[in-house]
Amino acid sequence: MNNKNAPGEGPPKDPAFEAETDALAQLVDAIFRRTPQALAAVVASPARGAWRATAARSHPQTSFAAGQSLEQPENAWMREPGEPAVGSLPPGNGALRLRQPIMLGDGSFFGNLCLVASRADSMADAGLRDAAGAFAELAALLIGQSRRSADAEARLGNEAAAAEQRERFVAVLAHDLRTPLSTVRALGETLSIAPDRANLPRIAKLLLAAVARMASLIDGVLDLARARLGGGITMRWQSCPDLADRLAQVVEEARTTHAGRQINSQIQIARAVDCDPTRLQQLLGNLLDNALTHGARDRPVSIVAEANESELEIRVANEGAALDAETRERIFEPFWRPKGAKRPEGLGLGLFIVEHIAARHGGAIRVDSKEGATIFVFSMPVSRT
Repeated sequence: MNNKNAPGEGPPKDPAFEAETDALAQLVDAIFRRTPQALAAVVASPARGAWRATAARSHPQTSFAAGQSLEQPENAWMREPGEPAVGSLPPGNGALRLRQPIMLGDGSFFGNLCLVASRADSMADAGLRDAAGAFAELAALLIGQSRRSADAEARLGNEAAAAEQRERFVAVLAHDLRTPLSTVRALGETLSIAPDRANLPRIAKLLLAAVARMASLIDGVLDLARARLGGGITMRWQSCPDLADRLAQVVEEARTTHAGRQINSQIQIARAVDCDPTRLQQLLGNLLDNALTHGARDRPVSIVAEANESELEIRVANEGAALDAETRERIFEPFWRPKGAKRPEGLGLGLFIVEHIAARHGGAIRVDSKEGATIFVFSMPVSRT
C-alpha cells in the first residue's frame, strides 16, 4: 500500500517531514507484516495540524491509508492522548484495538500508535499489548533520529550556502574596491609625474570621491558584521531638531551625483525626533540610491518625509515595472538580486542595512509594488519614551 499522501491530502511536506514519515512507514509496514493477527497499524498524529494517519498499513476491510484524516467520530479512539488503552470494536466484529502514546525524547506527545487486530487467545492478546509499548518506543526513537538527521542536513546546507555567499561577497568587494583604488593610483602617478597646480582642485575632488567610495564599501562591510554578530549596528541617539535639514542634504547630494534625474522631495518635519540622524541619512540615501538605480530613468523619484505627534514616516517611490513575488519576499536579504538582473555597482547591502536601521529605531520598513510604481515606506516613533 502506498504510504505517501495522495495529491491534495494533508499539509504540504518538507524534506524533514518526508524523512520522518518514511521512517514511520517502514515501522508500521514491519509491524503489520510480522504480527499475524494485525488488521491495521496506524501512527495517528496532530503534529501537522488536524489528526491524520502519518503512516498506515491495513487490510482492505479496515481502509486506513497514510495521509487520511482521522477526525471522523468512529476514529475518536485514535485521537485520545494519555495512557495506553485496549478496547473492542463493535459487537460481532471479534477484533480488538490498542492505542499506545508515542512520547518523544523531550517529553512531548507526538501521537498514538494504533493497532487493530483479530482476537487469537488471551496469551496472544497480552503479548500484542506488550509489543505495542515497544513499537511506540521504537517509533519515538525513529522520529528523534529522523529529526536529528534533518537538522544536521539543514545545518550542512546552510553552511554550504553561507560559504558560497562569503566567496561571492569577497569577489564582489574585491571587484568594487579595484575601481576606486585604480583611480587613486592613476591620480597619484599623475601628480608624481606632472604636478600641474591648475589641475590640483580637480584631482583632489576625484581623489576624495574615490576615497569616499572605498570608505562606503568598508562601512557597508562593518554594518553587515555588526548586524549579524550580536549587538547590531551602532547607534548614537539624540534629540534631533534639524532632521528635516539633514534629510534635505541627502536629497541634494543625490541630485548632484545623479545629474539629469528628476528627484521630487517634500520634507515636512517641524519637531525634534529622537533618533540617530546619521543613520536616518544613511537610510534615506540607500533608499534613494535603490530607487534611482532600479526605477525608470525617464521618470521622477519622489521622497515624502513627515512627522506628527507620534510617528515619523519617510516614503521613497520610483516608477517602473512591478516587483515580482520573490523579489518582494527577499528584497531585504544581503547580496540578493533577481535572477538575470545585471549587477549594479555595490555590494547589495543597501536595503539589508535599511531594514536594520529601521529595526534599531523601533520602526519598520515595507515595500509596496504594483505595475508602474514601487514605494518603500519607513516609519518609527518620534520619541523613545
